[in-house]
Amino acid sequence: MVCPKCNLSYPETVSHCGCGYDFSLGRVPKPEDSSRGKSRPVSLALWILGVGGAGFLAGFVGPVEFLPESNQGPLVGIFFSGPLGAVVGLVLWAVSGGLQIPARAQWWTLLAACAVVSLATLYMIMPGPAPKGDAIDAQVQSCEPAEQAVDAAIQTWEEQMSRSNWHGIDPNWRNLARRRLQKDQAVLLHLLVLRKNTIAEGRAPWNRGRMVALGWKASSERAAFYARFTGGSCSDYPAGSRSVFFTSDNLDDPASRSGVPGSPWHSLPGFFHLQLLELLPDEYRTLGIAP
Repeated sequence: MVCPKCNLSYPETVSHCGCGYDFSLGRVPKPEDSSRGKSRPVSLALWILGVGGAGFLAGFVGPVEFLPESNQGPLVGIFFSGPLGAVVGLVLWAVSGGLQIPARAQWWTLLAACAVVSLATLYMIMPGPAPKGDAIDAQVQSCEPAEQAVDAAIQTWEEQMSRSNWHGIDPNWRNLARRRLQKDQAVLLHLLVLRKNTIAEGRAPWNRGRMVALGWKASSERAAFYARFTGGSCSDYPAGSRSVFFTSDNLDDPASRSGVPGSPWHSLPGFFHLQLLELLPDEYRTLGIAP
């Protein structure tokens, strides 16, 4: 084997000529050949900016995408996940340097840390189910026609209005409330609640819009409700009868609106400081809540 640079002959087992010629490369090695295939360690700035930036982006963009109703959502990235990611990057830089982790492993660790911080931040900000109401398994204890409870409710509102100097309500609100309740034909049911099951709507990307029952919880609460789903007579709600009902603060029943201009209560149940009670809707029976 002859070196083309200096014309010296060498055995086949020799890899380099004395002049520096590399027989395997077919030329004299260049300076960059010695560093080819080698990775530089991850710098401190890249650790901090990489992991911190991943946390910031997840905490800034995630709430906007998954929780748009929260106008403070982007602050998660600015004040929490971004700074926390920067601290994680600083710690990893110190650990990788102290343990003399190879440069290639440092780059893979950096990518893994960015992914973990991003996923952890997104998981943390993921919205939970939004409660829509409660299914209650309850027994009727007693019943009272709503008309018979009007005077006590009016006295309660008079006391509240005198303390808050309420203005703008129709001066004839007492008679309007009586006539409205007489027309509505409702009752006040006193129930013994045996168990509750909260019904909620999923808001995460994998269950958005899907209704779910969160599970029965035992109860021994005694509570009153405004009801007319069976009729306006207490004979329609026999004492001792048991059923699964549904109630919610968000029930919007046009038939139950107050009908009193300027009133501080927005519905007839609200006039008695009670919730509207209904039978469990058919759409919720498919959730495994048996009547």
